[in-house]
Amino acid sequence: MVSRSKKPIDWQSRSRQNARAAQLLCEQAPHLPCPIVSRLYYSLHQAAVAKLLESDSTRDRWAHEDVWTATAEKVDRIIGDQLASLYEWRLKADYAKARVTKENAAQLASIVLPMVKQLGVDFESAA
Repeated sequence: MVSRSKKPIDWQSRSRQNARAAQLLCEQAPHLPCPIVSRLYYSLHQAAVAKLLESDSTRDRWAHEDVWTATAEKVDRIIGDQLASLYEWRLKADYAKARVTKENAAQLASIVLPMVKQLGVDFESAA
């Protein structure tokens, strides 16, 4: 379950931090693909929660699957589908369910980081 914060700005801030962390890892430590994949997932997930809260601030909690479904239905089908796929990658990375390579991480970053921007999170200007 996702935290109780109902403020999109809180979720954007978390997304921004995770996107920037993923970007820095890609640039400076590509040999660490698992943390890259995990940060990518959370960045997109948190950006999606922020976007959803702009129109539905009454929800206290968002299960991961709820975020994917609502994003696909209310925001962008491709991003919602990517969240579900990226979740599987995160499980591989965080729980050693399969090998994650630096090539996998780089490819995912090239897909996910533009989606984070599309959802309104500017992470490149973060210090």
